[in-house]
Amino acid sequence: MRVATWPTPRGRWASTWWWSPARASSSSGTRGPPCSSSWLPPTRWAASLPALSSLSSPGRPTPHPLPQCLQDKPLPSSSPFLESWDACLLQGTVCGLCGNFDDRSSNDFTTRDHMVVSSELDFGNSWKEAPTCPDVSANPEPCSLNPHRRSWAEKQCSILKSSVFSICHSKVDPTPFYEACVHDSCSCDTGGDCECFCSAVASYAQECTKAEACVFWRTPDLCPVFCDYYNPPHECEWHYEPCGNRSFETCRTINGIHSNISVSYLEGEQGGPGAGDDSG
Repeated sequence: MRVATWPTPRGRWASTWWWSPARASSSSGTRGPPCSSSWLPPTRWAASLPALSSLSSPGRPTPHPLPQCLQDKPLPSSSPFLESWDACLLQGTVCGLCGNFDDRSSNDFTTRDHMVVSSELDFGNSWKEAPTCPDVSANPEPCSLNPHRRSWAEKQCSILKSSVFSICHSKVDPTPFYEACVHDSCSCDTGGDCECFCSAVASYAQECTKAEACVFWRTPDLCPVFCDYYNPPHECEWHYEPCGNRSFETCRTINGIHSNISVSYLEGEQGGPGAGDDSG
């Protein structure tokens, strides 16, 4: 993978190239075969809102035309934030330790030799960089390594099977998420509880949202969003929502073109009309 960045008058752009069989030999080095079957143009775009605005403005030079699949992507609410949209460009073109990005979890354990295996050890060992590096032969259970955290992890993660998520249980099976939650929570030390436990619960909540089962699970005592829980009601423009508004401005909106688009509900801070202009 090669990443190139360059400045533009109003922002920064980055693009990524993936090698193809025609351009890279699968036997060279230890990086394994490429993931794509043909040479791809720049396949990753990242830009701030000003850069997107300049891209869509007539008469302004751009490094590349805006990819079609990005034209209906939501714009960030305020320019200081960097947005990265990979789904429509990278889906189905990658492979490795992070999976295939093809919406099929059943083939995530695909080895360097394109074999789907069930063992995480076989999968991980196949992607090692140096052939001289010995294979990992055992994967210690985190709760066995940190037995003092097991009871805490099981108790905390039980929220996934509790009435809090009851409207989602029939749509998304909580069992694998519970097991992953306990695993991750045992893996963290006392300084990483929020990163591990809360991230695990948020993963299940996200799948519930995709299944049209919105769960307001965060509280001041459980993975709180401090920036909103202590905001006075009706006095602040931005408020936390577990399943936010699905109405967004897109790149086409800048040019007066309105499209009927479908996007997932988003967790986060939501504002009323004009909130996107608030820099505070």
